[in-house]
Amino acid sequence: MSGVLSPTAPTHAEPLTVSESSDGVPPELLAFLTEGGGRSLSIRGRPGTGKTSLALEMLARVPGRRFFLSTRVDQMRLFKQFPFLTSRYERIEVVDLASMRAERLLMKSDVSRVTSLVVGNPGPSSKVDLGRFLTLPPPVQELYSRTPEGPGRATVVIDSWEALLADYASRLTSRSEEALSEPELAEALISMFVGQGTNVILVRETADPNAADYLVDGVLEARREVFQDHVFRALSPLKLRGVGVGVADFPFTLHGGRFQFLGPTPSWRAVPHSVHRSPEPVTGGPVEFTWGHRQMDERLAPLYPGALVFLETVANASGDTMGRIDTHIGSTNGHRGLMVTVVLPQGLTPSVIRPEVEPDGKFPQKFRIIWSVPSRGPSPRTQFQVPAESLVPYALDGMPPKEPEELATIVAGEGAGPAVVIASTSMLAAMAGRDEKKFEPFLSALIQTVRARGGLLVLYGYDYNAGSRFLTGEASHHLRIFERDGLPLLEEVHHGKPLYAIRAPRDPRSFPIFELVPVL
Repeated sequence: MSGVLSPTAPTHAEPLTVSESSDGVPPELLAFLTEGGGRSLSIRGRPGTGKTSLALEMLARVPGRRFFLSTRVDQMRLFKQFPFLTSRYERIEVVDLASMRAERLLMKSDVSRVTSLVVGNPGPSSKVDLGRFLTLPPPVQELYSRTPEGPGRATVVIDSWEALLADYASRLTSRSEEALSEPELAEALISMFVGQGTNVILVRETADPNAADYLVDGVLEARREVFQDHVFRALSPLKLRGVGVGVADFPFTLHGGRFQFLGPTPSWRAVPHSVHRSPEPVTGGPVEFTWGHRQMDERLAPLYPGALVFLETVANASGDTMGRIDTHIGSTNGHRGLMVTVVLPQGLTPSVIRPEVEPDGKFPQKFRIIWSVPSRGPSPRTQFQVPAESLVPYALDGMPPKEPEELATIVAGEGAGPAVVIASTSMLAAMAGRDEKKFEPFLSALIQTVRARGGLLVLYGYDYNAGSRFLTGEASHHLRIFERDGLPLLEEVHHGKPLYAIRAPRDPRSFPIFELVPVL
């Protein structure tokens, strides 16, 4: 039998504070494990949902000594599968189930006989019943014998709970009626570790609830879903006693082989480097356009003269997400000295562009805004303090129909130089009389006009809008925006680029900076 009366591993003198950066793990989970000490947590989910990755990432960040009971792989394979653990080899102690299968498994009837041999010592801890301790599986005894007493001084991960139960059941003899049931085993294990202040994390191989879930202090469920040929992962906090959780899910990725939490929403001050700010006007040479966002310039194809960007919003995605992107395209290129024409949607929906003011606080002179009159919403002049000379009111009702080329000139402007045109497909369709036969020729004329001038055309709208199929075929850059469980997602359709999560402030009017995080 393993040494059960005193710790067998050296004590590590580590401060009782959260180690390393906690950015990769939801802060609520770290608060749950570090505030109070002696917490129990169940992480359940189907195979491949990231449960082990999460448990290891949490183990690397909690204070005190760290123990990992591996029931499926030995220590060498574990460190090979998770190479980032090698830098923490001295800090994570691995107990291998396979190496302890020769240990004798005691039944309930053995307890009184073994107890009588122990004179003057009640067990490994005065707080633990020796009989209960001796009936636990040898790997659990080994873990308990190593963990120091005291709140927050140790954390134990058992991966997995089902594998430990299966090994326990496979070693039972004909006296199986004397073995511990699953609820008894769970209750004994949890009460022992939690009673001495040790955190215990049970990794489960199924998403179904069981007896352990009702005994632990917290329950997490990991999910893996395939959506449009991409994998989306989320962690649901079903129960976290003593910790307030304001969200239904924690979205995450396993990019790079490690658990990486995609939230929380970052402050704009944390990522100012990701946005271009180039107020110098474009003078001489070929015009080069920018997305206005360094990550998009690096990860997506460049914006060249004559390019057509189609921003398509799918299903229930918020229009605010589109506004974040076209705001950057328009504002940045406008600050660079290019004329920017914005065709506002009817009613001034939340996706309207809000140009950034000049350093002196004035509205940018290079912006020209076309809006519908009468409109159900407030005038851009009152809502965004747009000067009258920048507004081009367009009466949709009562105006005689115009030819596609004439409409294209109204939108693109009279000038001959390059310009950035940003328009909603709903407003363009309204200008064409909502006639699909006239709308596609209008779009074709607008594209030709902008390309002939070496400009940039950015159109945005919802799927199945008029002209969507036409634009899908004509666009040089087709971005699809949708939401999954409240998380804004972005993909580049034409080039098969990876899917990205958009991390941004909730209100794009405050400061529309966003980050792109790969979702794998």
